[in-house]
Amino acid sequence: MEKPFFRHNIRAQLSKLGSKEYEARSAAICGNIQSLNEVSAAKIVAAFMPINGEPGIMPFIERFYFSGKYVCVPAMKPDGSGFDFVRLKPESVLAVGEHGVPEPVEREIVEPDKIDLFLVPGLAFDRRGVRIGRGKGHYDRFFSKAKPRGKKIGVCFDFQLFGLNLPAEGHDILMDIIVTDQKVMRP
Repeated sequence: MEKPFFRHNIRAQLSKLGSKEYEARSAAICGNIQSLNEVSAAKIVAAFMPINGEPGIMPFIERFYFSGKYVCVPAMKPDGSGFDFVRLKPESVLAVGEHGVPEPVEREIVEPDKIDLFLVPGLAFDRRGVRIGRGKGHYDRFFSKAKPRGKKIGVCFDFQLFGLNLPAEGHDILMDIIVTDQKVMRP
């Protein structure tokens, strides 16, 4: 089975999630993220703005930045060559960027080596830490180029975590930790 097969099937499952189930599962994910020692120790977290059924992590983001810590999110570079992580503040004005992802209008870039951990969305993950994203390769290119020291934490619903080995290519970057609504897994 190839990556498009998994993308298609997971998108179909995500589209069937009712709002109550989505909110309950997302709340459980936020709790599991918050329980990580790496989160307690972190000063700067790179998160994501959820789109298209990705887990709703805004409660975690709000708790994190209201505790006096920094949150940053991806914002596409003007030339479309990838993204930078830019600071997200409670008062940040957001605009819909490329690919329909909300981005802060003010672009205070956070250098990758300053980020303590990265919350990474994906359509599917396996127990080795392999991630299948939406197919554009933005996260893989970012991690390959920047080589940040921060832990990479895959974030998904439990039905997006597979026991079988997902297809992987040489450029795919492995996650250090995977957090679902039911578990925390360290590949």
